[in-house]
Amino acid sequence: MDFIKGQRRETERKGQYKILWGVLALGILMRLIYVLYTPYTMGQHDTMELGSGSGHFGYIEYFLQGGSLLFDFNPMNAYEFYHPPLFHLIAAAFVRCNLMLGTAYEQAFENLQYLTCLFSAVSLLLFFRIFRELGLKGKGLLAACMLTAFHPAFYLLAGSINNDGLCLMFMATDVLCTLRWYRDPSLKNILLLSLSIVLGALTKTNALLITPAIAVVMLHVLVKNWKDAVMRGKLLRRFLLFGVLTTENLEQAIERAGTKGGNKGYDCALSAVEMGNLLRALEGLDERERTVVTL
Repeated sequence: MDFIKGQRRETERKGQYKILWGVLALGILMRLIYVLYTPYTMGQHDTMELGSGSGHFGYIEYFLQGGSLLFDFNPMNAYEFYHPPLFHLIAAAFVRCNLMLGTAYEQAFENLQYLTCLFSAVSLLLFFRIFRELGLKGKGLLAACMLTAFHPAFYLLAGSINNDGLCLMFMATDVLCTLRWYRDPSLKNILLLSLSIVLGALTKTNALLITPAIAVVMLHVLVKNWKDAVMRGKLLRRFLLFGVLTTENLEQAIERAGTKGGNKGYDCALSAVEMGNLLRALEGLDERERTVVTL
């Protein structure tokens, strides 16, 4: 009887995964259909016109024509050139490959929608991995996958020739890497998280909006392992490495070290030490004293 029940559960589990992968496949297919149906001039945001020297198209054309990362002009005076360059470098390389294959110039830029569609599809798969990492199962997992597979906003991102789709992909990677690091705070996982954050910041500065939440998770793990001297030392060394790797330039490092906003690293370390001391002090109190302190 137990064997039959086990076989039935295994059959149901396989059936659920077939439905899940069907939903994900349909979500990717619908993104591709949207890109094929929608011309590159429709539903765009701040792309401007080809040859205008401004907007996302102008930024891509700048690199396509051999422009340097070290601008010989003020990028704040050119529309959309203030963005970090990663997406536009990738897009310029993609257009260059299209031109080498004999694709017409305008068609090569329209084909950029396939690139942004790829970013959207990868983001969908990352969302699925995040839901699994959070422990969602059954109908909850299916509902979450259906939301991300069929929400119209993700279709618009799939066809939008700008850095939003790539930024979302890296932010989803940040969440997944953070969850995996929380489960296993190894050097490998924190290096992967650092790489994802840096690539996101090189795509769009908005990608850094997720870092305060990541810092809270890291602080929680440090406090939880504060009594273990070996683990505490490993975590502090890895946090130091994380801070170094996620610094984009010397100016940002100096700013973090304590100018206008104060020394952020010192503030975080001090908060962790104070929290650890508080937990240690509470453990030395009896139940009545602990209640009084808590109140």
